[in-house]
Amino acid sequence: GERGACWRVELRAGGRGCLPPRLAEPASEPLRRVRLDRAKLLRRLPSPQAPALAEAIPGEEVGVLGEAADALYVQAAAGPRGWIRRAPGEPGL
Repeated sequence: GERGACWRVELRAGGRGCLPPRLAEPASEPLRRVRLDRAKLLRRLPSPQAPALAEAIPGEEVGVLGEAADALYVQAAAGPRGWIRRAPGEPGL
């Protein structure tokens, strides 16, 4: 089996844990959709130093596929997926 391989997960209720990848499956739909109020770079990783993959434009609706502490993993309308950073005070985005 897999040893040491897990995805860190945080539940909406605040619980945290480790999920073996073999128990996960891709979501068929985004968790939610958000409309961007300004341009955002889609990055390969949630780090602000990660390489940019594309840019989402203001007014674009993106599907939220996952979240990290200060970033969202999204799919842009044109198809690319990447991480966008949340600015301080941007709760949903």
